Amino acid sequence: MLKIKFFKLCFKRFVNTQTTGVTPNVKIEAIIGLEIHTQLLTKSKLFSFAPVHSDAASNSVVSDFDLGVPGTLPSLNKECVQKSLCASLLLKSEIQKVCRFDRKHYFYPDMPFGYQITQQDYPISRGGSFSYYVDDPDKRYRTQTVRLKQIQLEMDSGKTIKADENRLYIDLNRAGVGLIEIVTEPDFHSGADAATFVDQLKMLFVENQICAGELHKGNMRVDANISLCVDGASYPRTEIKNISSIRLMEKAIEKEIKRQTKLLKEGKHIDPVTLQLDETGQATVARSKGDDLDYRFTPEPNLPRLVIESTWVKEAESRLKNSLEYERYIHHYHMKPSAAIELVKNDEKFNFVQKTLPKVNITAEGYFKFLKELEHACGHVAVRFPPNSNGFHHSFVQLLNAFNKNLITKLVFIDLVKRYLQNNIKISVEETIEKEGLKRLHINDHKFLQYFYEICEKNSKVVEKMKSTTGKPQQKAFIKLRNIIVTEANKRISIEDAETAITHHFGVKI
Repeated sequence: MLKIKFFKLCFKRFVNTQTTGVTPNVKIEAIIGLEIHTQLLTKSKLFSFAPVHSDAASNSVVSDFDLGVPGTLPSLNKECVQKSLCASLLLKSEIQKVCRFDRKHYFYPDMPFGYQITQQDYPISRGGSFSYYVDDPDKRYRTQTVRLKQIQLEMDSGKTIKADENRLYIDLNRAGVGLIEIVTEPDFHSGADAATFVDQLKMLFVENQICAGELHKGNMRVDANISLCVDGASYPRTEIKNISSIRLMEKAIEKEIKRQTKLLKEGKHIDPVTLQLDETGQATVARSKGDDLDYRFTPEPNLPRLVIESTWVKEAESRLKNSLEYERYIHHYHMKPSAAIELVKNDEKFNFVQKTLPKVNITAEGYFKFLKELEHACGHVAVRFPPNSNGFHHSFVQLLNAFNKNLITKLVFIDLVKRYLQNNIKISVEETIEKEGLKRLHINDHKFLQYFYEICEKNSKVVEKMKSTTGKPQQKAFIKLRNIIVTEANKRISIEDAETAITHHFGVKI
């Protein structure tokens, strides 16, 4: 009896000290771990010859084994093993020489066997890590590393579809599809970090053809385990199951952190529960952690221990692609990780950038500002962005290089972009600049000063108002004079040069 009281006291002190509210200045830290269930991109399922087709009609790609028909036996798909080895190598996870399949017993309508074949105690690999990029305002980017516990190979369940309050439909097309489950250490502290990790992990797997990466189709599903740590004391953990959207994952985790924090500050208990997300992204309690089933893990009797041969590992190594395109844009072109990743996700835009950026003599930062100008120009002239014409690619490069050499102003650049988009010009950029007299007038040029004095003389009233007033009236006159100078010079004088000339000659600033 004394021992029981002692353990209860310890549990209350170190695990669940929630009976009083948390003081305002105390440090509260979220502790988050993930389980990523990743469907392997193979032609057939893990233990049967049934094909894998995510878009097939319901229950049309199901074998007798997938249905759990008595007397049917599993036949291990070597390609699933190879894909799991590739994932293990990419994540620096130690491949085990011998692994074993187990039965995880539970009953659910979309699991006809009454158990799942998985790897509990002897997974295909242990440990490992994955480093991902995060935006950093001070250094442009930083990397964060997440430790992994293990990677295990297992079969997927079917899909339960809710018809109405009284009926559920079962689609077993997914039943038996090969999965790897990647279990991380609780190294995340925000929903944004967890979402960034999964996004970049997905891209690595898609590039290496391990997974299709379509979360909305269930190719990847994430379980998030969330708890709070207050001054070293850990509180009960909740779990959000089957998150199928990276954006939704970030929001759901942040919402759960806020919910738990609110409970602590109010001196209430955090119940260890399993949550599930509905169609709107709202989390509801599925069950209490105290109600978790004893899965009664037992070795799978119909599959021998799996001995990983060294030739399999070498074959997996030969398939790998460790570096991704967005990393080149981060390191070589000095882009922020979020911008680089968004770029490579947009195939058409990425294709345009690949064909033009390496050919321009301008910084990547400057290039992307002008790419935004191109997008606005496309909107003005009703042309699809980005343009896919090779002829325009060439003209765009010429225009950017002409601007970078100070041959044209930004306004002339924009005008010419619109005209080249509409195919109103059939000659090269340099010929157009020369033929139409569009060369930029620089502030120290004799012709610039001639234009400047002539325009100021013709607009003496505006000049006088600018000189004789202050505040907003002066600012308006300044801007009006600047715009007149730029317009009458056919945009060959830049806005910046016009402002500098006015300030220098009249001593007025806006």
